[in-house]
Amino acid sequence: IFDRATGEAIGDAGILHIAASGENELGYRLIKSRWGQGLATEVAKAWMDYAFTELGLTELIAFSHPDNGASVRVMQKCGFAFLRNETIAGMDVVVYVGRKAT
Repeated sequence: IFDRATGEAIGDAGILHIAASGENELGYRLIKSRWGQGLATEVAKAWMDYAFTELGLTELIAFSHPDNGASVRVMQKCGFAFLRNETIAGMDVVVYVGRKAT
């Protein structure tokens, strides 16, 4: 993710296919100075649109540490719903799912 005005790298985002589960994960990260500006929601929605229209996917998952309220709110603002609790790489996470609108 790059700042349009300055070209500065401010984060990353994308879709990752998880072969073991067959799920497709939406991920997003921003540098701390850009938190709280609505950018994570904007980029997550853009990737969702791309995944559902261009890639033909019908479902995405996203996960966060349960105490990361800001990340959980991004998922919720994007229409994701709680799916399950899981441990990933030794960290407890909440997994949310977003589905293509029909």
